[in-house]
Amino acid sequence: MPDLAQRLIDKLRAEGWTVEVAGGLLTAKKTTINSTWLFGSRRVAHRVCVRIDAQSHAVRVQELAKETVVGIPPPSFSVTRSTQTGLVFSEARRERGFGGGGDANYGELHAWLTEECTRIGWVCETTMGQP
Repeated sequence: MPDLAQRLIDKLRAEGWTVEVAGGLLTAKKTTINSTWLFGSRRVAHRVCVRIDAQSHAVRVQELAKETVVGIPPPSFSVTRSTQTGLVFSEARRERGFGGGGDANYGELHAWLTEECTRIGWVCETTMGQP
C-alpha cells in the first residue's frame, strides 16, 4: 500500500499538483487552464481525492473539474475530446488564446491508477459525489 501511495504522490507532484494527505485520504489540486484579460477570466481547477484501502486491496477515486468564468472570458481556441464508459469519464482539453490557456486531462489520473491497480492485483473504483 505505501508503495502505490508513494508512486501516486510522486507522479502528482512531478506534474505540478498540490498534494495533501490526511486521515488516509489523498487530495490533489491543480489549476489546468488559466486565462485572464481586461474584461474577465476563465479558470479550470482539477481536484482528485483518492482513498487507498490496503485491507480490501481497493483504491477509490473521485474527480472534479470546475470551470469558473468571471465577466467576459478571453477569446480563445479550444479542442476537446471526451469519452464515457459507465462511471469512467475522460476529457482532454487544450485551450490557447489571448490571456493564456492550458491543458486539462480529466480522467488521465484514473486511467493511470487503474493500470497500476491491475498490475498489482488491486481494484480501482470510481465513486460518485464531489471530492
